Amino acid sequence: MKHKRSTDAIVSLVKKKREETVQKVDQAIQQLTKEIGRINFNSVSCSKECPSLTCITS
Repeated sequence: MKHKRSTDAIVSLVKKKREETVQKVDQAIQQLTKEIGRINFNSVSCSKECPSLTCITS
């Protein structure tokens, strides 16, 4: 016998977390655009927000 599991709460929490993450990413991109002017891998890796990435200087 199968009974239907209620996953509505989990689905709504996942959607909420995804929306919050998208907003955080948008804010970070806007901030980097204002500070740096252009965004590419090297500019992001050299920024303070991502110290774990390797900064490539030429």
